[in-house]
Amino acid sequence: QREKSKPRIFRAKGIGVPSAKHTNKTLARTMAARAAQADAMRNLVQEIEGARVDSQTTVKDYMTESDSVNISVNSYLRGARVINKTEMPDGAVEVEMEVEVPGDFFDTLKTD
Repeated sequence: QREKSKPRIFRAKGIGVPSAKHTNKTLARTMAARAAQADAMRNLVQEIEGARVDSQTTVKDYMTESDSVNISVNSYLRGARVINKTEMPDGAVEVEMEVEVPGDFFDTLKTD
């Protein structure tokens, strides 16, 4: 019988930049904060579960002609909370989030 996994706490940061289309500074900073939180959540999921990476490189005459990398993450994240929020002078916002993942989640990932 296997020993049960213990819960783990994951932390990740995200950055959001204000859009130039928002002339209202309060709205721009609010939207930057939302973008930072979404970025941090994506980074949390990527840290916990990993990410699917597709890449394609075209080489012609021994030189790279094009290089494209797509990263996708598709998951649910519940219980994540903001532990730090920093507003930069240029309007950008950095958010640090954490989430505790129950040990039974990792037990389901184990293979024999």
